Amino acid sequence: MSQIEFTHLWHEAPILSDALSLIPENVTLLQAPKDNPTANLAQAQAILASSGLAYDGPLMDLAPNLRIIARTG
Repeated sequence: MSQIEFTHLWHEAPILSDALSLIPENVTLLQAPKDNPTANLAQAQAILASSGLAYDGPLMDLAPNLRIIARTG
């Protein structure tokens, strides 16, 4: 089984500095824009999900490269 290299992490809420230090340097952080939260979701391979959005089928359709979702809290 081949390993997938994650390069784009999308998040809707700010990431605490302690957690930021654990994210590899090659990973691009994509913060959800406040005016259109899903605007940059298409690039995401991973989502750090908070409670601000409904993670339903229509949202998943906007993220064709998505491989993993992790939930905060």
